[in-house]
Amino acid sequence: MKTIIVVLLAYCVFCQPISGQKPVNNFEVPNSSKTSFISDSMLLKQEKYINDLHHQFMNVSNEILNGKEYEFYFFPSISSPLMPSKQMPTASIVIHGNKYENIMLQYDTYKDLAVYFDPENLINSSICPIAINKYIIDEFNIMLSTGDLKFKYFEFPNDPKAKKRNGFYEVIYNGDSKCIVHHKSDLIVEEGRDIYKYRPDKYVVNEGILYKFKGKRSLLKAFNDKSMELKKYIKTSKIKVRKARKKQIGSILEYYDSLLMP
Repeated sequence: MKTIIVVLLAYCVFCQPISGQKPVNNFEVPNSSKTSFISDSMLLKQEKYINDLHHQFMNVSNEILNGKEYEFYFFPSISSPLMPSKQMPTASIVIHGNKYENIMLQYDTYKDLAVYFDPENLINSSICPIAINKYIIDEFNIMLSTGDLKFKYFEFPNDPKAKKRNGFYEVIYNGDSKCIVHHKSDLIVEEGRDIYKYRPDKYVVNEGILYKFKGKRSLLKAFNDKSMELKKYIKTSKIKVRKARKKQIGSILEYYDSLLMP
């Protein structure tokens, strides 16, 4: 991609005519003030033309490339914070309402980044991955053999304790209450080597407050106002919260939301 831009800009500077530009043969005597003015004017026009072209090329035609080059700071043969780590899954992403499908995307669970691999964006015959600007992403989906993972960016302005936890979460249930999963990796140094240990955390969000849960007790703590009703629902539905599937957790929160309906 960088090579294409450089060639394109070089073409614009040396080959692209500018509207109203005078041929070199019509310049007046060198070293005259008028000649200097004309030359400066031409350069300004050319610079503006190139800047406008670059802006259009990068931000309109290649919206998905809005970000920076992603550098591999780890050794895949030892451990990888990328999710999934051993395959390049089919994925989709929504940026400013525009959906891009059938792309190659991975999620960096340590740096909280969506990493895009464009087969046409090559440097030295190798794909140059892009860490997409997280603040322009509406959502992204990674399709795995075990099921699809849908990610959205969440902020918690109503929860002072959770401000540092703003970032991408997998969405399990997204109603008035929410169930989300933070897929993350912790850095551990073993025998002088960096090892990234994957450790997902499950949360529910109620009235803007983030609650981490593992089992039934910690889950019910987030819903004190309806804990008795939920406890009965969980027992009747025979749900083991600690080992529950995503749909089962979602059904608990859906039931809770229904209890609040007028």
